[in-house]
Amino acid sequence: MLAGVAYGVLDAIIAAVFLTVYKNLILTVLAKSIPSSVSVSAASLYSLAVDIAIAFAIVGGIVIGMLLGVVFSLTFDRLPGRTGMTKGAFFGVVMWLIFNVLLGAGNIRYGTMFYVASIAAGLTISLVFGVILGRLFETGMKRLTALNPVV
Repeated sequence: MLAGVAYGVLDAIIAAVFLTVYKNLILTVLAKSIPSSVSVSAASLYSLAVDIAIAFAIVGGIVIGMLLGVVFSLTFDRLPGRTGMTKGAFFGVVMWLIFNVLLGAGNIRYGTMFYVASIAAGLTISLVFGVILGRLFETGMKRLTALNPVV
């Protein structure tokens, strides 16, 4: 759960940074796509988009983080590495390759710089999540072993 919260918060921070950096581009696209008969401004839509993106990033990050935690626990013994943090870092890189590189390839339509920035941000989030997940999992397993020693 804690790793999922960390993933969600990091994802929200990255979303806020991206929306801030690309604000002018987003406002231009929004202004062109709003029909003249609608009395909503591009700025108000942008503000709403920022709020929604941050909320979805946090909630979605927690849910996805919890699901990935289950996958991690099921694959822990098969992952390379000796420590939970190493296994978590490896898991994070695999997660990054799947979600950001392969499934995120459609983001290139927004421009090469956006795609490269999203790849870099995704790697950061995935590595931090993986390391936290590995550390928490290893700590939890040590506590369980201490409570229930194998005879």
